[in-house]
Amino acid sequence: MLNNEGLAALTVERVAADSGVAKTTIYRRFKHRLDLATAAVAELPEVFDDTGSGVEIHEWLRNLVQGVSWTMQTRAAEVIGAGLMYRHDEEFNELYKERVVEARAAAIRPRLQQAIDEGEIRSDVDLEFILSLLAGVVVGSHLNGTYKDEAWIDSMMTLIWGAISPA
Repeated sequence: MLNNEGLAALTVERVAADSGVAKTTIYRRFKHRLDLATAAVAELPEVFDDTGSGVEIHEWLRNLVQGVSWTMQTRAAEVIGAGLMYRHDEEFNELYKERVVEARAAAIRPRLQQAIDEGEIRSDVDLEFILSLLAGVVVGSHLNGTYKDEAWIDSMMTLIWGAISPA
C-alpha cells in the first residue's frame, strides 16, 4: 500500500481492512500510521547488509549509493520526506531516527571503519561525516529531482571518492 499509493493512503483503518486484522490488533503494536510507515520502511531489503568483505571499498560504496537510490525511487522516499517534514514531532522523529536512519548507519559503519583502518579511506575524515555525505548526496538529489541514471551514480561517486580517498 505504501509503495503503490504513498504515505497519504496509509491509514491504520485501511491496513486493518486489507489485512483482515482488527484495528485494535494493529494499535497494540503501532501507535499511529507514521509508526506503521517507519516500521514498513525499516523492513525494506538493503544492498549493504553484509560487511562487504572481499569487495573493494570504492565498489562497495557505489553499490551502497545505488541501493539507497533504488530505495529513494520507491514510495519509501515519502516516509523519508516525512522524516524531514515532521521534525517537530518528537515521537515520530525518534522512531524515524531509530528505525530508518540509525539502523542503516549501524549496518554501514563497520565496513567504513574497516576501510579507514586498512587505509582505503582517509583516516582524517570523520566516520559520521562520511555517513552524512553518502546520505546527503542521494537523498538531496532525489528530493530535488536531479537523480537520473547510472551516470548520476558515477558523478556522485566521483564527488564522494574525491572527498574520502587516500590521495
